Parts: sequence; C-alpha cells; structure tokens
Amino acid sequence: LDSAGWLGDLLRRPAPVVVTAVPTVPGLRRLDAALHRLNRPVVAVVTPARGRLPRPLVRALDDLRHTHQLAERIVPVPLDPRLRTQGPDSSQLPNCVVHAAAQVLQIVLDGKDTP
Repeated sequence: LDSAGWLGDLLRRPAPVVVTAVPTVPGLRRLDAALHRLNRPVVAVVTPARGRLPRPLVRALDDLRHTHQLAERIVPVPLDPRLRTQGPDSSQLPNCVVHAAAQVLQIVLDGKDTP
C-alpha cells in the first residue's frame, strides 16, 4: 500500500480486494500484516485437498478472522495437485476450485458497494 507504483494505486482504491494466503506460520504472519492495511478484503486460503489443517493453524486463522472482523470472508480453496505442478491449461478446472472461486466472487459482489 505504501508503494508509489501501480499496485499501491490499485490497493488504495475502494474496490474489493481478494488476498490469497498459504496456511503456514509465515504465510499467516504476512496475511496479518496485509489485513492491517486493507479495508474488508476477501481472503482465499489454499488448503489441503484432503485432510485438515493442523490445529495451531486453525486457531491462527480463527484469531485472524476475529481480529480483522472477517466473518464470512475467508474462503478455503482446495489445493489441486495438477494445478500446483502444471498450472492452469485448457482442461476444465476441478469442481472444488470452481466452487471456491464462485464463493469468492459472490462475497465480492455482495460487498461491492461497501467501501
């Protein structure tokens, strides 16, 4: 946000911002720092495709949800092994990823008029 470049200009606008995060201790620290500077962002957290996050990371996400008043604005995005290694291509995206993207879009659209 302190940047004089195009990214800083973009982030200072009252438009919705989607922040992505990896649920690791360093990733959540970076997310916390970013959340202090943003107004009502939507947070997309990359999560394991199967299984759960370790309890300390779940607690840390809950703390961020409370501290930054994120309520329903954290969306888990399942990690797809093919996308992780090959990136997107002409193949159809996995349904779980499409569903997560739809959730993010709906949250952005619902809060569009909120500064």
